[in-house]
Amino acid sequence: MSYIVTIILSYLFGSIPTGLIASKLQKKDIRELGSGNIGATNSFRVLGKKVGIMVFFGDLLKGFLPAFVAGLYGGDLLAVIAAFVAVIGHSYSIFANFKGGKGIATGVGGVIAMNWYAGIAGILIFLILVFIIKYASLSSMIAASSVALISWFSPGDSLTIKIGITAMVLFTIYRHRSNIKRLIAGKESKMFQKGQ
Repeated sequence: MSYIVTIILSYLFGSIPTGLIASKLQKKDIRELGSGNIGATNSFRVLGKKVGIMVFFGDLLKGFLPAFVAGLYGGDLLAVIAAFVAVIGHSYSIFANFKGGKGIATGVGGVIAMNWYAGIAGILIFLILVFIIKYASLSSMIAASSVALISWFSPGDSLTIKIGITAMVLFTIYRHRSNIKRLIAGKESKMFQKGQ
């Protein structure tokens, strides 16, 4: 029963469309702006830096809180399930016609709950890379992959957490498949350009 409750609550919490809510408060619909994605990157581009940062931390909390609470009461496996399901909720939100973001910020939140230094390292790696190469999508995928690598070399992480974080990273990279195609074709927009 605890697993069923965790899955349902984590999905619903992860499904909260932070970017869409933020855009509605500005009397806009983020789904009709920029790339149409409701995640933090598109929010940053079309709603402004302050709103984009707020959306990022809102999305991050959607992954952190379910994983943190589940970890306290159910251990590593329940924490991993909660984090992953929250990412799925963010990516396929029931409140946004089962559409959503790519899952990076929500995934990072889940990682921080399980291995805080890997999560923080991922954020720092992303910021450095996006400043240098300007591609948010590529920076996100590299940073996410780095988080998985850090977890595998972290003696404090159980095998369950290592596998769980790796699975989340692979899922978020899968969610970036359209970006990968545009990167290969040389058509991907840079961080400070509209569209993604």
